[in-house]
Amino acid sequence: MQIKKCRKINGFLIFILLLNLTLLSFNTSLGQDITDPDSIAYNDLEVSVSNDENHYFISTSNLTVSISRSNGQIKYFPLNNEHNIEFIITIDRIEIFGSKMQGNLLPEPTYTCNLKKEWHFIEDPGESDKDHRADPILIMYSTFDLEKSIKDGSSTDGNDKANEVPSSSHEKDNQPTTSEDPGKEKITNAVKLELIFRPVPLNPDEIKMDYQITFLKEIPDSVSIAMVHELKVVLEKNYVFEFQEMSRSEKKIIDQDPMDNRMMNIFSNTDPKGINFVTNGLETGFFTCEDEYSIANNNKTLAAGYIYKSNLFELYYIYDMVTDDNGSLYGILHDPEIGIYSENFKSLQELKEDIQKFVEEHYKSIAAGIVIGVVITSFVVVRAHTIARKNRVSVVRLENNRYYKK
Repeated sequence: MQIKKCRKINGFLIFILLLNLTLLSFNTSLGQDITDPDSIAYNDLEVSVSNDENHYFISTSNLTVSISRSNGQIKYFPLNNEHNIEFIITIDRIEIFGSKMQGNLLPEPTYTCNLKKEWHFIEDPGESDKDHRADPILIMYSTFDLEKSIKDGSSTDGNDKANEVPSSSHEKDNQPTTSEDPGKEKITNAVKLELIFRPVPLNPDEIKMDYQITFLKEIPDSVSIAMVHELKVVLEKNYVFEFQEMSRSEKKIIDQDPMDNRMMNIFSNTDPKGINFVTNGLETGFFTCEDEYSIANNNKTLAAGYIYKSNLFELYYIYDMVTDDNGSLYGILHDPEIGIYSENFKSLQELKEDIQKFVEEHYKSIAAGIVIGVVITSFVVVRAHTIARKNRVSVVRLENNRYYKK
């Protein structure tokens, strides 16, 4: 009797112990607020960085980003790229304007520089210096010369090579230096551009790509600066592709502009300013940014738009240039992001598989239909020629009071 009683007591104690452990585990899980960005384990996103002699690669469980060392071109695509689709962002050039836009018309730049040059990279650069943001996983950076034509104000490429600027460059002469060509004015090592790549919490479809623009020299005749991107998609011939203006309220397919001018289509809404890449009617990729950027510790509204003509799509992000009391230009911070719609890629794959399945199941009917179509078409063509010969009209001509048949 006592043995049975002891067994009951032991069973009850074990039950109480297990109950306490369960409650403790439950309370511990409740103590972590998953909505708090600081509590998110960014390493759980399975983001990795690798490189070879020509590229750097960022990979998540859904997305691969490839960055060229030689020209900074950025390609991104699904991790298992069964559709052979690549979205390409080329940060082509900087344009600096000395006057404000007139409506949608972009002014001619006073200075410009080509950004398709060699870049430098820092892998695993350390902790983020900002709250509620993932640590950077890769930084690409370089410095660039600005060049303008004194004769007509038109801009040309001013970079023979993108060099890293030593810290002492801030102390050098800020005045523009003249290049060997007397018709061109060059400001050497004028702008430093950094692209800071970060994962997006709980979203393996996206990568943040923060821009940090630092002005190292004074730049005369400067009101605003534009980052000009070339957008392109490489895909198989059996896909139909379109650019789409990104909006939460209305989705607008973009047509090419036949006019040859610098008229820019401006994003009129205050939604994220970006472009969707649409494949066979499905949004499959994007390049976008928020409506604001940071300058002098203040947020300003971004001016953005695009020009699409002659199969060239250029996206403009335009920032004001602001000086402090000493005449030095403030730096600019902005946070574009790139990514894919992985769920729509699944739909695209399902559609592709459905078409293949239909062809496999009905290939005999399809083949017979093709043969019948060829036979019918041949019969119609032959019959039409036969009827034409039977109904051919004879033409005669009158010459010297006689009729001659042609």
